[in-house]
Amino acid sequence: MLSRVNRKDIRHLAAFVAIFALMIACGSEGYSNVPAPAPPTQKQFVSVTAASGIDYTNGLVNLPTPVTVARIAPSGAASGDYDNDGMIDLFIVRGDIGPNLLYRNTGNLVFEEIAAAAGLAYTKSATENYRHS
Repeated sequence: MLSRVNRKDIRHLAAFVAIFALMIACGSEGYSNVPAPAPPTQKQFVSVTAASGIDYTNGLVNLPTPVTVARIAPSGAASGDYDNDGMIDLFIVRGDIGPNLLYRNTGNLVFEEIAAAAGLAYTKSATENYRHS
């Protein structure tokens, strides 16, 4: 008479043999009429920068000292619907290299720079942003 442990081992071995036999029986012969899957479509990025109207340089004319770094360095960009037309517009703060930029989305990945007209090109005075000490 087999002990309980041996019966369990035999059941596991029988299950393994059954699965192994099934794998061998199912080999590739029965699948010769199944078409190969189509290759994945190739997606490519296309640069639309030149046609977009977005063109700017970010940087610093006056190199910061440790005291002024926190006030000069924060350059960046933000996106949102500035004019409530349902399209995402871009606002760019450029260090002290020039005025801020507001790019209004006119559709089809084309943008128009309108920061001066919107009163956002300079935020401190008519010619300065809050970046200098």
